[in-house]
Amino acid sequence: MSGSKPFMEPCFLCKEKFLMGGGDYLGNFLKYYRVNVCRGCYRASKKGWGPTAEVKLLARLEELGKPVPERNEHGALPRE
Repeated sequence: MSGSKPFMEPCFLCKEKFLMGGGDYLGNFLKYYRVNVCRGCYRASKKGWGPTAEVKLLARLEELGKPVPERNEHGALPRE
């Protein structure tokens, strides 16, 4: 049994809430971007982040003072 209580977390990209904690994690924490995204947004980004997500993630990187990562073979920002 996990020591953390479940809670609802808003997706950084689509704003839908998803369950986190208590052993149930219906989203992903993106370490480099330092944001939580829902399972749907994460699964939709298998080849990298699309244009809508990219705008939000680039703004987040600027806010964090982090460099933009190298684009992947599809010309997109990498998921992680």
